Amino acid sequence: MPNCITLWDALFADENRFEFLNYICAYIIVSCRHVIIDGDFAEIMECLQIEPGNINDVPALIIKAC
Repeated sequence: MPNCITLWDALFADENRFEFLNYICAYIIVSCRHVIIDGDFAEIMECLQIEPGNINDVPALIIKAC
């Protein structure tokens, strides 16, 4: 829950929150890059569904998305 609150706080604090949300999503996709390049459709979809749950360091995510 604290990670969720941190992420929502960062999104609402940014004037360009929708653009910032795109950057966050792009970072999550980049973090699955190896699976997207080498995997089949099922592996790619599973990675994209599971990866957001594997993010433990939300402040680092926010910094990289910036």
